[in-house]
Amino acid sequence: MINNSGQVFFVSASVGGNGSNNTVTVTGTNSILRLSAGLVLGSNANSILNQLIVSNGASLFSGNITIGGAAGANSNTVTFTGAGSGWNTNGAVAGIIVRHRRLDR
Repeated sequence: MINNSGQVFFVSASVGGNGSNNTVTVTGTNSILRLSAGLVLGSNANSILNQLIVSNGASLFSGNITIGGAAGANSNTVTFTGAGSGWNTNGAVAGIIVRHRRLDR
């Protein structure tokens, strides 16, 4: 969990590479998760029910987000909720690759 104006910086990240039921939460004003290359959420076939939640004024700065990187990587979600929460590509070209998964805004 990143909260209370906490800031985490990585080149890239993978959530739920071989696992399930993992959650990354970024919450609160000025809380930031910065991934200069991007994020993969659920990268293998048995990677299910992984979540990224950005809420209550927090921000995600990243390149591409891949939700469900392999066949069978089901029910992985990215959720942006609450006033001021968002995804900033910092001027870069970014996209979302979704394979039978969900992105909530």
